Amino acid sequence: MATQKEMLDKLRANCALFREFNDQDMVNLFRLVKPQIFKKGQVIFHKNDPADSLYIVISGAVEIFMPREPDKVIVRLADGHIFGEMGMLYGQTRNASVRAVDDTQVFNISEKIFDGNMSLGLLAKIYKNLARIVSQRANDIIRRERDQFSSM
Repeated sequence: MATQKEMLDKLRANCALFREFNDQDMVNLFRLVKPQIFKKGQVIFHKNDPADSLYIVISGAVEIFMPREPDKVIVRLADGHIFGEMGMLYGQTRNASVRAVDDTQVFNISEKIFDGNMSLGLLAKIYKNLARIVSQRANDIIRRERDQFSSM
């Protein structure tokens, strides 16, 4: 198992959410959020569950799938990837299910942490970076759709 410093450095290097964080920001976040481990095949959340947190893959991998077709994987995410943020940001339920592909370690940042325990500076950095990530994803979708349309 990695040391706290190794884990924080790896997260900062691999996760766009934390790239602008300094050492103290990472230590402050680590005080609020503890890593969770999910065993291979364990479901992290189910479609239609309340979306009250976002997750960041520290190590291992997860698959996002639809429960009616559990063998059809929508996407596989590994170290540094964020999932579950859209439902939380928009106050929706989960729109798919997620399971661990391998033994997987994640950070689970709940709404409770956002709503009360986090400093305003740290909160501002997280929301700013989440906005960038969501915007980039939207641009990627628009670009793919445009490319698909123009190739017709």
